[in-house]
Amino acid sequence: MPTRPLPALRPPPAVADRVSGVRGWLAGGAAGNSFKGQLMTVATDLRAAERFAVNGGTSCSFAFPVVETPGPVKVRDVSMHGVGLLVARRVEVGSLLAVGLANPEKGFARTVLVRVAHVTPGAGGFLVGGSFLTPLTYQEMTTLVL
Repeated sequence: MPTRPLPALRPPPAVADRVSGVRGWLAGGAAGNSFKGQLMTVATDLRAAERFAVNGGTSCSFAFPVVETPGPVKVRDVSMHGVGLLVARRVEVGSLLAVGLANPEKGFARTVLVRVAHVTPGAGGFLVGGSFLTPLTYQEMTTLVL
């Protein structure tokens, strides 16, 4: 499939340049987008980077809110394919968790999606085991364990 060159990239405008009153633009761009052609009104545009319209082959298969938090969470163990978490409140087997893994000393932070495989009650909470929807790389895992 032939590729199109991206539009010329510009550095982000100064904040003063962004605040230009009410501005409208056409939303969407993907074929079949139900918002395409609708006018959107925004008082200010404070984006750090310019956005580009998508091509006709781009779609969104899902979008959903993270509706509740399991409370305080501690990482117990990790592999490239899954994680063990200690959580304060019970979560359901099969549920999907957005998990923030971080090692600030090594400059690592990543949010991963975890499908809950088991939940075991324990002292002060629950041990939750789950698998990553997208596995960690070997380098990401070693950043968390070494």
